[in-house]
Amino acid sequence: MSEYTTALNQNTGVSAYTPFTGGWGISAYWKGFYVNADFFLALGKHMISMDKQFYENDYHVRNREGNYNGSRKLFDYWKQPGDNTEFPSLDWVRQANHQSTYLDSKMLENASFMRLKNFTLGYDIPRKSLGKQNIVRSAKVFFTGRNLLTFTKFRGIDPEVNRNVSYGVNPNTKQMSVGVEIGL
Repeated sequence: MSEYTTALNQNTGVSAYTPFTGGWGISAYWKGFYVNADFFLALGKHMISMDKQFYENDYHVRNREGNYNGSRKLFDYWKQPGDNTEFPSLDWVRQANHQSTYLDSKMLENASFMRLKNFTLGYDIPRKSLGKQNIVRSAKVFFTGRNLLTFTKFRGIDPEVNRNVSYGVNPNTKQMSVGVEIGL
């Protein structure tokens, strides 16, 4: 194990490794229509969301440092006794010049997820619909998508990042295409 992995486990009690990953797929065909769907899931995955250091950091927003867009979560600050909030009082932050998002266990999030990785919906055009010509033997029309749906409570950019820290990563992109396949 790397030094970082061991430290994550010892300091938080949460394993750096995802204990369960898996997937399944479905395929169906009915009267020329077909559908294929592949799902992937990871249960028990945890990540440190360093992106919060920027988009949930009242210090950067308050002092207008950098060009950071703040999260709506920044409105969830303590106002009166009994409030259960995400951030402390703005007066405390201003007086002591503090910031609310330090690297601590608050940055560790459950990144378990289920994602629709691949999806195809299509139709095989019947041979008799192609007419009496002898050039085109088969034809299909279809829609294909990749990473269309993700179910997670992770507030970061992408829970499928192949590491334990989410920091300025490029997320898996959604891809969609419509096509026609012609057999000669």
